[in-house]
Amino acid sequence: MPAAVQLANHACLVMDMGGLRIVTDPWLEGAVFGDSWELLAPSPTTLAELAPDFIWLSHEHPDHFSPRTLRSVPQADRDRITILYRTTSTRAVVDYCESLGYRTRELEPGARFRLSPQVTGEVGVVAEDSWLYVTDGDRSVLNVNDCRLGDRSALRDIRARLGPVDLLATQFGYANWAGNVGDPTTPDVAQAIIKRQLRAQLEELGAGAVLPFAAFIWFCHEENDWWNDFAPTISSMARWMSDLSPVVVLAPGDRWQIGTHHDNAHALDTWQRWAASLDTRRRYAADGVTLAALVEQFSAMKAFLVSQNDWPRFVQDATGRLDPAIIHVTDLDVCLSYDLLSGLTVVDPGTQWDVALSSAALSVVMQHPWGRGTLTISGRFQASSTFDRFLSQAHLYFMNNTGRSYPRDIAIDDVLVPGGIMAELLPSLSGSR
Repeated sequence: MPAAVQLANHACLVMDMGGLRIVTDPWLEGAVFGDSWELLAPSPTTLAELAPDFIWLSHEHPDHFSPRTLRSVPQADRDRITILYRTTSTRAVVDYCESLGYRTRELEPGARFRLSPQVTGEVGVVAEDSWLYVTDGDRSVLNVNDCRLGDRSALRDIRARLGPVDLLATQFGYANWAGNVGDPTTPDVAQAIIKRQLRAQLEELGAGAVLPFAAFIWFCHEENDWWNDFAPTISSMARWMSDLSPVVVLAPGDRWQIGTHHDNAHALDTWQRWAASLDTRRRYAADGVTLAALVEQFSAMKAFLVSQNDWPRFVQDATGRLDPAIIHVTDLDVCLSYDLLSGLTVVDPGTQWDVALSSAALSVVMQHPWGRGTLTISGRFQASSTFDRFLSQAHLYFMNNTGRSYPRDIAIDDVLVPGGIMAELLPSLSGSR
């Protein structure tokens, strides 16, 4: 059977290659990132109905690693499915999948693996994300999903190692906060960043075709729904990419035989119709959290940090260098100083803030090590040009989530200068509050 791909939804691709069915990143139902994202269009099929031989998970974000979707497969069917995940020190994803009854296989980044006599592949790691290459010896697919893969030298190395790629599947959005309410500039900066990354991928990898995906979501919370007016659309991005590469656009359920002609009109029309329906959909709302509860959550988070890191060493290295973050908690109308060294305390309400957000959003940051990532992806906050103070204060907790510890494999500069796309966007907020 010729190699083919089907879009199940968002980042979930079905790859039929060499007699095997590989399903990637199945998130097919439910809200994620604290009820902040939903799928733009409903999924036409369930994970069980897709009947995968293998499921590859690229990273832990819930729009790629969805426990709800994995649990939807009947228990009796799980032991015939193998979860593919890169080798990590924590094994958290692998352990969870095994607890559900799935088989698992850990893949060493940079090492060629074999799924059958005919089908081989490789995974690579970019920060906390990973990419997947699969070939049946005739056709090949490189799925880079959310990887911030824009360094041309690194891309040339990938091309030299993998050889020709028939299909590149890559995210066409920026999946992150990109400006405050009423700010028309920062979203343009974010889109320029993703276009620069995509241009590098298309020019350096030289794929036969590109499939833009992994950004088919809408912002479904009353604290972030204004973002729907600024997110890049598939029609605009496909039009831009078509000057660089043949583009294949798929709607949920669409299937494409790799290497054949494809008319994008149906898929583009489908996505446009679903986007036009957003005004009729419900928005989620969050219950407020009391100030006393926030203080308790900060104390619990601090106890976790003390247990996971050499705390006396961290205090020594951070003193005088780690500035407190000032948070305006909007629904409580209070300003807080958020400081790992001295605690969570109320400050004068007129104090210039670094970030403004609801008590519910702040609570998520403190209750879960991955909460800072959830916040920046959900976009449920307003940032000042000094937002990096908050990022620094929250970064140690965030890094502990991936099994790293201070100072064993975290340096003080990792905490003080977190980097990432937020660092590139903050200069566009200069002078804003």
